Amino acid sequence: MRHRLARKILLTLLVVVVFRLGQNLPLPGVDVRAVREYDLFPGPVRLLTGHALPRLAVLGLGPYPWFAAAGVMYALTAVVPRFAALSEAGPEGVAVLRRATRGLAVVTSAGLAVVVTFGLTRLPQVLRSSGALSLAVLVVTLTAGGLVTMWLAELVTERGIGDGYGVLLATQLLAVLPGEFRAVLASRGTAVLVALLLVVVAMVAGIAFMEGGRRAIPVQYAKRMIGRRSHGGTSTVVELPVGPDRSVTAPAATLLFLVALVAGAWPDTGWLRALRTHVSAPADPWRLSVLAALVVLFALFHAATRLDAEAVADRLRREGAFVPGIRPGRPTAEYLSYVNLRLTTVGALYLVAVTLAVTGVSVLLGAEHKLPYGGEALFLVVGLAADTLTTVNTERLLPRYEAYLR
Repeated sequence: MRHRLARKILLTLLVVVVFRLGQNLPLPGVDVRAVREYDLFPGPVRLLTGHALPRLAVLGLGPYPWFAAAGVMYALTAVVPRFAALSEAGPEGVAVLRRATRGLAVVTSAGLAVVVTFGLTRLPQVLRSSGALSLAVLVVTLTAGGLVTMWLAELVTERGIGDGYGVLLATQLLAVLPGEFRAVLASRGTAVLVALLLVVVAMVAGIAFMEGGRRAIPVQYAKRMIGRRSHGGTSTVVELPVGPDRSVTAPAATLLFLVALVAGAWPDTGWLRALRTHVSAPADPWRLSVLAALVVLFALFHAATRLDAEAVADRLRREGAFVPGIRPGRPTAEYLSYVNLRLTTVGALYLVAVTLAVTGVSVLLGAEHKLPYGGEALFLVVGLAADTLTTVNTERLLPRYEAYLR
């Protein structure tokens, strides 16, 4: 089993190396020296793609087409009965939804490739040739890069450690964050850097504390007399997590990335100029407010879909169970929904606080321009690293329980 874990870790590291090589491989027909002279895209695009897209790399789009497609499919599953039925149809239905997500991700990659290519037409000096064939080659190459990224991510998911898309996203961010911290150290000194690192440690502790929180709702089973024997009368709990899944920050970051990408690629006119200004400013109140609102909205939406209160209440009623002080049936469903909403609200506020903590401290210390967008990046990295470590620990402990799983 140790050899199996070592193989999984080695495969994951190999995929990470290949992915970063692809993010440093320039697109065909691009003048690399000219690219370095121009600020092609706003700050969020540079950070969230690990500087790959501003370099016009083959894998510059990263895993964001998949995140965008997965977000759309998740919303459709929640509101369209046909998709909801597929999600509940077992492995076959999940496989159908996954194929649909892949197809939508390919379309999203092609659309983003067109947006990037259109933005490059405004800078003909970056391209060696601006003919239709050369532009078509750029679109096809970027789209193919999105497909390669999906293949690498699913390879990690199936044979490596952790969620492949999360691993690749963390790889992009970790490629940039050390340089950002070095810039803070060079410009603001050791004290400011230590203060930021203490905030990161507090962020990790806060995530660990909230992730382990559970609200236990007591459930009592009614006693039944079968013959001369009494059955039931036992008690259990229905556990609800305190906070929403931290993966809700990935859709928020994806939406921020898409807005920044379109704002950077489109002509510099009117409202787009204002949008680019707001998106590019690391501590802009408008951008931070929109990010906080997105995190809250995604968290509430996720909480509304993670718990089917009516199904849980119906199952308890059929099993002869009830929540003490609450009537079975609809009152129980309303009570579960009420508790879930309160927990989600607290969890959403916690996500906002943690996401914006590093940015807030950076502003107070005057280092926001040296560590731009650090709160979003560090939160994503910490969350993804926690998931990966949990997977490694599970793989390590699995041999102890294999005898019981046979």
